[in-house]
Amino acid sequence: MRGENTLPTRSNRPKLTRLPPAVSVACSAIVAAAVQALDALDAGLLIPAQATVASVLSDIINRTFGLTFAAAVRELSENPSEMPLPYVRFWLVASTIPRALSCFHCENGDPVPDRFNRHAAVHTVDPRQYTKVNALVGVMLVTSLVRQIAEDLKANEEVTAGEGANLGGEESH
Repeated sequence: MRGENTLPTRSNRPKLTRLPPAVSVACSAIVAAAVQALDALDAGLLIPAQATVASVLSDIINRTFGLTFAAAVRELSENPSEMPLPYVRFWLVASTIPRALSCFHCENGDPVPDRFNRHAAVHTVDPRQYTKVNALVGVMLVTSLVRQIAEDLKANEEVTAGEGANLGGEESH
């Protein structure tokens, strides 16, 4: 119903599985995990939803972007006014990553963060960390990153296909 604070359900959420074929192949494990996190959130299973998106975030940063957590925080701490315009949208999506990666060491007695934090989600099962809001924030972050990756891959495919068409279509004189 309109006006109510309800989470997206299977019937009204964006379809992550409707990606272009090449993007689906490249991101299939990430997309499958993100969809399972959404399903868990739909079912009210906050710990599985949040734990899954914490792992997906790690995978995106480490394997898709090829960055360490420290490098990701460094790169995303840049001033967006100094970036070329095409990167600003990505920066807006990814600018929440440094907070999600902020240091937390339970073995040192650090208090468990009450905002979505990848380290706290992976290294504790504390109710301060595992909340409906944090699970939703994690799902939104991962979904936004997957969308951005898909758009970037699709744009790269189009540029590559266009270059190939030009190369193959040129006549020699």
